[in-house]
Order: sequence, then structure tokens, then C-alpha cells
Amino acid sequence: MDDAYAADSPVASQLRLSYDGVTWHDDLPALFEPATLVPGDVLMTTLFVRNDSEDAATLTIIAEDVALASSSPDPFYDELALVVREQGSASVEVSFSELSDAQLYGSRVDPTQVVALDIALVFPHDATSGADLRVDRASFALRVTLAHDEAIIPSEPGDQPGDPDEPLPGTGGTAAGLWWALAAITAGMTALLFDRPRATIGRGTSHGRLGKRS
Repeated sequence: MDDAYAADSPVASQLRLSYDGVTWHDDLPALFEPATLVPGDVLMTTLFVRNDSEDAATLTIIAEDVALASSSPDPFYDELALVVREQGSASVEVSFSELSDAQLYGSRVDPTQVVALDIALVFPHDATSGADLRVDRASFALRVTLAHDEAIIPSEPGDQPGDPDEPLPGTGGTAAGLWWALAAITAGMTALLFDRPRATIGRGTSHGRLGKRS
């Protein structure tokens, strides 16, 4: 192989990602699809991360591009929380008002090791905040880093993270007139992630319907 060509060839990423633990990619589509939530709902997906290098490396997940919009004096996102936790570990909820640049996960990952992470959006049963139907929106992205490799996974498809004024894909409308939009489930769901019981809505890996709870 020509030395100049070899120098220009991209180096394969050692960070491998999957929603099903079977098919692996350098990056992934959005964690969730737009949907409407009510208090008591938990929306969850499972993210699998594999270290394809020959060396142990540090895995970190940081929230970025957090966009919050509400016309209510008591924004709904003050009671909305995100959880990123390794399966089998205790969960720690981070409120959306404190989400920007928060490190949600960190660990040392051995060569070929696979880490399964439950990622959940939590809107508690006892939520008291109302939502003004003019503008209510929350979105974010996760920066997943393993050694020198990284991938950014948006919370929802279609629009760019950090832009609360774009239309919400799949809803037939814009942020105006909707209570809250973020998420359906793309993979693995369990209601046992949390200590207190909550209603859970979502779908499997096939693209099924998402219903609204009341």
C-alpha cells in the first residue's frame, strides 16, 4: 500500500454502539422519537457500548445541546429527569434544569467488554408543573466518549439538538400546541429500573404505535 494513501486512510473507531447488542455501529440514530408524556410515565431505551480496542479505556457520557422551552412560570422540565445507569446499578436522576454538561456516566472498560446502559426519561407521578400549550419543549444530546473516539447521539430525530423552535417530527405540528415531546422507545425496556413504580410506555425494536396515557 502506498505510504501517502495509508496516512490519509481513516482510523477505525474503537467505540462501538448498538441498541440491540447484536448489530454494532460507529454512531447511532436518535435515542427516542417524539411523543407526548403525562405525569407518571417512564420512557427508556438500552444503549450497548463495546470497547473494540486492545487496551482498557475510560468511557464517559456527557449531556450537551440541552434545549429547554416553556412559557409556564413553573416549567415542566424542572420536574423532568434523565437517568443513565449501568444495568444492575443504582439509579441517579438528573433534573433537566441541571442537565447541561453534566457527566451522566463514567467507567473503565476492558478490551472487548460490553457495557449495557439503561437511559430513561422520568416524569414523576407527583409532578405539579403545568404546561402552557404555546411552547413546551425539551431536547438534548449525549456525547459518548471512549479514549479518543466519540459519538454524539441526539435525543430525537429530525431537528438539530439545541433548537427548540423547529417542528417536531412525526407529530404533524410544531412545538406550539404540544405539551411535551421527546420520546418513544427504540430498544430494551423494563419498569424495574426505578425503586418506585411508574407507568411505562414505549415500543420494541419494531416500529409500533405509541399511545398517550391519561
